[in-house]
Amino acid sequence: MKSKEEHDTIKWMSDKGFSNKYIEHTINIFEKEGISFSIKTMNSFSLKELKEGYEYFEKQDNESFIEQILSDMKEFNIKESLKLLCH
Repeated sequence: MKSKEEHDTIKWMSDKGFSNKYIEHTINIFEKEGISFSIKTMNSFSLKELKEGYEYFEKQDNESFIEQILSDMKEFNIKESLKLLCH
C-alpha cells in the first residue's frame, strides 16, 4: 500500500505531465536504489532533467513496441526502419 507521501508525489508527477507508466518506472528505480519517492526528492532534479528522462523512456518504449511488431516480418530491416520512424 502506498503512503500519503507516495500518493502526493504520484499526483505531483501526473500534474507535471508524466504518464502513469513512467511514474511506475520511476518508483521501481527508486525502490531498487533505496531512494525515497517523494516530492522533496523529485525537486532535487530540475524539471528539465525529469522531462529529458521521460522523453528518453518514451522513445525507448516506442522503439521496443515497434520492434516487437515488426520482428515477425521476414527479411525486414528492423534497425533501419526504427531509425526512420523514431529519429
